[in-house]
Amino acid sequence: MPQDAPIVGGLYASKQEDGSYRVLKVLALDDFAVHLRSYANRFESLPADLDPSTLTLGSIDSGEFGIGHFPLARQGFLSGEHTLLKKTTVEEDELEGYRIYLEAMGGR
Repeated sequence: MPQDAPIVGGLYASKQEDGSYRVLKVLALDDFAVHLRSYANRFESLPADLDPSTLTLGSIDSGEFGIGHFPLARQGFLSGEHTLLKKTTVEEDELEGYRIYLEAMGGR
């Protein structure tokens, strides 16, 4: 089932193969990709009233880690099953990886 266009600042729940949920945040959009942040937190069920301040990137040492920034083809995001939990703001420090990406891509 197609879904609406992703929302910058949107926190989306994504169901994993093991039945748990991870949370993704849309950092930015361009013509080709949805730029995401994936949090380390796992939820047994779809989070009902998510407090964004509880989301972390974790650490590799802990075995639970997220990803600060990764681009996903827009079509790939739209074809997945993501549930919008709430809209938040994108903080400047969350865009560090996105800025590195833009620089590596020649400032696009």
